[in-house]
Amino acid sequence: MWGALALFVPGCDTDVPFDHPKVASTAIAPSDETLIGRSIARWSADNDGASGFFMLLNGENAHGARLRLIERATRSIDAQYFMLKSDVAGSLFKAKLLRAADRGVRVRLLIDDVVALSGLDVEMALLDRHPGIEVRLFNPVSRDGFVPLNFLADFERANRRMHNKSFIADNAVTIVGGRNIGDEYFNIADDQFIDLDLMGMGPVAVDVSASFDRFWNDELSVPISAFGIATDDRSYAQFRRELEAVLAEERHDAYEDAVDSGFLEYLFRGSAEPVAATYDVVSDSPEKLKQDVDEALEGLGAALVRRIAAAREEVVILTPYLVPGPDGLAFLEDIRAAGVKVTLVTNSLASTDSVPVHSAYSVYREALLESGMELYELKSDALAVVNPDAPDPTDRLTLHTKAVIIDRETLFIGSMNFDPRSLDINSEMGIFLYSPEAAESFLHALEANLSEFTYRVTLDGSGDLVWTYAGGDQVARKTAEPDACAWRSVLASVLLLFPLEDQL
Repeated sequence: MWGALALFVPGCDTDVPFDHPKVASTAIAPSDETLIGRSIARWSADNDGASGFFMLLNGENAHGARLRLIERATRSIDAQYFMLKSDVAGSLFKAKLLRAADRGVRVRLLIDDVVALSGLDVEMALLDRHPGIEVRLFNPVSRDGFVPLNFLADFERANRRMHNKSFIADNAVTIVGGRNIGDEYFNIADDQFIDLDLMGMGPVAVDVSASFDRFWNDELSVPISAFGIATDDRSYAQFRRELEAVLAEERHDAYEDAVDSGFLEYLFRGSAEPVAATYDVVSDSPEKLKQDVDEALEGLGAALVRRIAAAREEVVILTPYLVPGPDGLAFLEDIRAAGVKVTLVTNSLASTDSVPVHSAYSVYREALLESGMELYELKSDALAVVNPDAPDPTDRLTLHTKAVIIDRETLFIGSMNFDPRSLDINSEMGIFLYSPEAAESFLHALEANLSEFTYRVTLDGSGDLVWTYAGGDQVARKTAEPDACAWRSVLASVLLLFPLEDQL
């Protein structure tokens, strides 16, 4: 559909400066001489050189971990994100990066060119103006003329996005998971995302750095300076003042909530014990975005399929976007037919941030249930149910976690959704953690909250869908998309008429 629209956009300049000169660089080796490196080296030495891991379940903890690591870094910060917003969380992140660069820390910031459609070019160019910070855009579109039209005119290439999310401090600590940098990911916005990151310490950071370097030095990675975005000393000084003002204003609010969490106090004092575990860092190659969508490439999707296929007893999948397609449905049905329990947790129509995705997913619900899988959908107003004193009961909660638990032994956390876009179109990354302790811990947290936050979706005796909620003081049974407003229901129905599934 979107590709066809490009036929009606003649004359757009889609030239992109892929040949702009750039200097290849690689991660700076970890060192025991850095503040971060010393503490990790001591722990690693006591654990036979293993990597240590923490799950960042809470948004404040995930935000504070990033800000604290930026504050403590002394050599390098590498950050790779699909999205870096211009809100409170984004401003705090940028302000701290600038302060780190002032201290002599080398900062490499790689952002997907969703920037093109979000109006953040000038901010990225101003960050890049600092001599210690280099910003590159991945797979960008032309800035000549009207950018959205350039996107459509070059749709076949521009539709392929870098969805990876990673953060690395001093090549010694890394954070990988589902969170972008924005208020909704860190419990700052009114509407919030339930999300999950994995913090890794030790050799795992070096492996994540290797993935970062592949993307950073790829031909699709273009310096923001190549686009000639006008900045000067005055605008740069004003930019810095504005970021420092946000930092000062939020000192007793979002910033303080983030960096003063009990988790971080335990972590940086050495009181919190990481989980020592073996692992695999698996990332799609940048080459995935240069191949035809229907060409099979070894990558994260294939690695995840292999591990799920090897399950003996149980698979639990959390994904905000669940569009299995005919092949994915058959795969899950085969797993279930082999006697493996399959539990799926995703968004409801009311909680999703993408009605088109929910529309495509709804086609598969009955078949998933008929095969004996358990299906749960997030209750959009669960925050108000769990906390009746919440300031606004209309605030929406959306699942954004991408995680898989296999046989209570393997835990996957990353950026990959269970939809055609993640499998075939975008690049993704994540970490497989081979740790019964971590898998059981996450599963215990999930099971303790599942009834509070979700509807259980089942089929009645006539084969019709039923949504049952039994959390808090409420018991509800509904026979239509629960809590969804009329326009969402109508839109989801209308979208069934359009063949969009392969783009979702």
